[in-house]
Amino acid sequence: MAKTKTKIEWAEWDGAELLDTAEDVLLYLDEAIQGAIEDNDPGLLFDVVGDIARSKGMVELAKKLNLDRASLYKALSSQGNPSFFTLLRVLNQLGIRLHPAFSNTTNETLQIPQKRQTTHKNKKTMAII
Repeated sequence: MAKTKTKIEWAEWDGAELLDTAEDVLLYLDEAIQGAIEDNDPGLLFDVVGDIARSKGMVELAKKLNLDRASLYKALSSQGNPSFFTLLRVLNQLGIRLHPAFSNTTNETLQIPQKRQTTHKNKKTMAII
């Protein structure tokens, strides 16, 4: 008996249309960051930041950042490759801040080297070794 291939049809959806609250935006961004790391796919993060930017108004955002609208659309797409600084500028303009936090997926603790006082050209400085 021959197997019949089932064609899967995907529904088109626009993430920008689903971002109604600040909580929606933060949850969407958090999932995108985790997904980009797990899948080794930074394009996912860029695409989601693009959705967030479009939900707030890409044209106005581009003006505030003094960037070309078309370039911003391209950078904030799955094929984009914006610099980390551009990504930070966009998030900052959207009122979003990235906050460092330790991952709860590892039991390793961060090893912080002890500070040792050293002298360099008759000036006392602190060096991390």
